[in-house]
Amino acid sequence: MIDAAIIAGVKRFLPSEFGSDLQSEKALELIRQFFQGKVDTAEYLKGKESEGLSCTRLSQGLFSSCNAIKIGYMGFDLKTDKAMLIDEGEGRWSTTTLPTIELALKNAILDIDGTTNHIVYVAPFTVSQNDMLAALERVTNSTWAVTRIDGERQKDLGKQKFAKGDFGGAPLIVSYINCVEGHGGNFATYRETWNDRLGLPKESLDAALKIVLADAN
Repeated sequence: MIDAAIIAGVKRFLPSEFGSDLQSEKALELIRQFFQGKVDTAEYLKGKESEGLSCTRLSQGLFSSCNAIKIGYMGFDLKTDKAMLIDEGEGRWSTTTLPTIELALKNAILDIDGTTNHIVYVAPFTVSQNDMLAALERVTNSTWAVTRIDGERQKDLGKQKFAKGDFGGAPLIVSYINCVEGHGGNFATYRETWNDRLGLPKESLDAALKIVLADAN
């Protein structure tokens, strides 16, 4: 697709960067099966700048309306009102709702010169599993059943599944890298975000969860 874009005279390419901070070597070490293709694409694009093709890479953390809740990557089961928390549930990650991702993408394209060959980090809010649990209990007006797992145990289980060719290990590793500090999950604490420059709104966790629950039903 990149080669075809160059032949067609395309000047800007936006790869599928969506997700965690791919600059985190610790995250890559744990889930290279999922991330390496994106890393390779970014490197390939760098080599095409001399041919007139620039890029913009959008990194926004977990889709809070999809991966984190609806698909169950972060330990919450909407059908049973059960939560699996890693360690004390205090690990935080950067996240964005799908409508805000769409707005960020549109505004990044409108700011075509300013976003040339940049990784555009956006994260209107950060959350922990404890935040998510409290909000879900408020929104559903129910008490959720909670179990806890040691973070290192979670990581080991995920790695064991990957070793057997079972990609069911992905949710275990994704939740680990987002909930355990130092793996690129909470990039808003060490990367400069583009929230203000792209005119992104402040987001409400409760409001986001109400939309997710409405869609799920």
